[in-house]
Amino acid sequence: MDERMLDAICERLKPALCTQGTCLVREGDPVNEMLFIIRGNLDSYTTNGGRTGFFNSCRIGPVKAVSEVESFALVAEDLKFVAAQFRRLHSKQLRHKFRFYSHQWRTWAACFIQAAWRRHKKRKGIA
Repeated sequence: MDERMLDAICERLKPALCTQGTCLVREGDPVNEMLFIIRGNLDSYTTNGGRTGFFNSCRIGPVKAVSEVESFALVAEDLKFVAAQFRRLHSKQLRHKFRFYSHQWRTWAACFIQAAWRRHKKRKGIA
């Protein structure tokens, strides 16, 4: 990820503060935002009382704030917007680089220019 993309993401982050005991995610609810925890503790557990981890967990159980939590939230729509903008930009830059540095593209461009020049000369009666 380059700096411009990180800047675009940071511009869309919204500060979020949760008090102790606040339920951030309920089991079965869709996750609509990504939280970047700055300070505080969270707890994730299953409905039958067992613990689950945040990493490599297929299902997300309820997540509660154990202490006061300071975080930044990135809403799913903002993440989609940033990803779409940079996907378009990246693909344009990539296409340009391929075309500029590709021998086949340069040969094709030279042939195209030569053919256009011949048509121009033929129309003007120069040839």
